[in-house]
Amino acid sequence: MKRKILLIPLVLLLVISLVATGCAAPAPAPAPVPGPQGPPGPPGAPALAPAPAPRPAAPIEFTYGSVHPQTHFYCAQLPEELFAKVTVATEGRVRVRGIYGGALVQTMNTLELTESRVADIGHIVVAYWPKKLPMASAFSSIRDFDLGNRLDSRGIGALYWKMYDEFPELRAEWQARGITPIWSMPSFVYYILSREPIKTLADLKGKKVRTIGKYMPMTMEALGAVPMALSWAEIYTSLQTGLIDAVYTCAESCYKDKFHEVAPYVLITGPDLGASLGLPGGTGAINNDSFALLSKADQETFLKIGREMMPYFCDRIEEKSRQLIKDYKKEGATITHLSDADVAEWIRLAPNFYELIAADLNEQGLPGTEYVKKYQEAAEDYISGKWKPYE
Repeated sequence: MKRKILLIPLVLLLVISLVATGCAAPAPAPAPVPGPQGPPGPPGAPALAPAPAPRPAAPIEFTYGSVHPQTHFYCAQLPEELFAKVTVATEGRVRVRGIYGGALVQTMNTLELTESRVADIGHIVVAYWPKKLPMASAFSSIRDFDLGNRLDSRGIGALYWKMYDEFPELRAEWQARGITPIWSMPSFVYYILSREPIKTLADLKGKKVRTIGKYMPMTMEALGAVPMALSWAEIYTSLQTGLIDAVYTCAESCYKDKFHEVAPYVLITGPDLGASLGLPGGTGAINNDSFALLSKADQETFLKIGREMMPYFCDRIEEKSRQLIKDYKKEGATITHLSDADVAEWIRLAPNFYELIAADLNEQGLPGTEYVKKYQEAAEDYISGKWKPYE
C-alpha cells in the first residue's frame, strides 16, 4: 500500500512533462536565401525585379572623303565642325570620320565614289560634272564680274538653297546619282597665280592657264589666254616645270598646297576680295543608302544643321579670305588687284554666261530660261535689300 502511494507522484510528474512538451512552440525554420528573379508570377507570388534595360544601339559612323589634308579650312576644318554638331545633337548616335589627303577619294572621282558608297559622304566640286549635274554646276563654274563683285558670301549661300528649294529638277539630278546634299558653302574667290607677273588683261594674253568647268575655259579664250585642263595633283609640278603659266582657281586651296612657291604672283580679280562664283562650288553630299541607316529624326537633324550653318560658313570664309591676302604677302607673294578698267573689259569680252546656261539647260529639257531668270532676280533682290533671307 505504501508502494502504491509513492507511484502516484511519479505518474503525475510524467503527465505534466508530456503536456508541457506538446504545448511548446516549434523552432522557427531558417529564412530562405533570395535567388534570381524572373518575370512576374501569378497573383500571390513574390514580386520580381524588372528585366534589365536594353543596351543603347551602337553609333552609326559614316566616312567623309576629301583629297585635301586635314588642315584644309574649306574641305576639312569647317565640315568637321558640322560633324561635331551633328554628333552632339543626335546624342552620339551619328558620327562622321574624315579620311583626308586623297586616301579615300581623289578630286575627279569623288562623285562616283560617293555614289558607289566607297565614301558615305563626299565633298563634291560640282563644276567637274556639268553633264551629270547640269543645273548644280551651271552657276558654280562662272565668274560674273558684275554680280560677282557685288554679292557677298551670305548672299551666295542664300541663293544656293533658294534655287535648290524652288527647282525640283535641280533636286532630281542629285537624287538620280543616289546622293543628297547636306551642306554647301560659298567658294573662296578665285585668284590667278602665275610664274611671271600678270597684272593686267594684256599680260594674260597667250598664257597657258589651268582652269575647270565648262564656262571658265571660254572666258580664258575670250581674254586671249590658253585654257588647260589638269587634275589638282598635277598643278604644282606643271607650274614648276612651265607646262602651264598660271592657275585660276580657289585662293585657299592654292595657298594650302603652296602653289605660290612656284607661282608667286597673285592677281585678285576685282576690288576688295575679287569676283565670287555665281553659286557655291562645293557641296557636301551623302549617299542615300547610307543616309537611310539613320532614323527619320536623325536625318532631319543632319539636314537642319547643314542649313543652319550656312551663314556661319559664309562669315568664316569671308574672314579667312581677308586673312589669306595677308598670308600670301607674308610668304613673299606679290599681290595685285585687277583695275576697274580691266574689270569692265573682262565683262565686255567674256561670253554671256546667262544666255549660254539657259540655252544648254533648255536643250536638255530643263527649265534653263526660268532658272537663269530666277537667279538674276534673286541676286539683285538680295543686293538691293528687297530679299532678306537671314531675317
